[in-house]
Amino acid sequence: MVAGGGLLLVAGRHDDHGQGQGGLHHHPLHGRRGLSKCGFQYVDSTGATLTFHFVGTYCGWVAKTADNYGKAAVTVDGGEAATVDLYSKNTMWRHLVWQTKGLAFGDHIVKISCTGKKRRAAKGTCIDVDALQIAGTLQ
Repeated sequence: MVAGGGLLLVAGRHDDHGQGQGGLHHHPLHGRRGLSKCGFQYVDSTGATLTFHFVGTYCGWVAKTADNYGKAAVTVDGGEAATVDLYSKNTMWRHLVWQTKGLAFGDHIVKISCTGKKRRAAKGTCIDVDALQIAGTLQ
């Protein structure tokens, strides 16, 4: 974890703060140019989910986007799912792909799930988590 600028940046690694379910793969790409820290988590299994809990007012999801990436569903506190498309023609690193807006201070649970869906041009359905930006405390 790296603190700075009032945000807590949690590098994409599986630790006690996030619980992965169903096919989560860790890439320990030490020194890999473009990543926020030392690696990232990716999945390509429909239904695979990363769930985390934080107390605060903001959460941002930082990810790699690429031509073999698909769509994710993101929920906050069990609300309506937002669809996030991680496809890009060219690979982009450290891209803020989703963020909360107008979140009241308090306990929040965020779930990021692989939908197994993709746009027609995408070569695959992978999704990843490089880092999380948190204004508050990750639980």
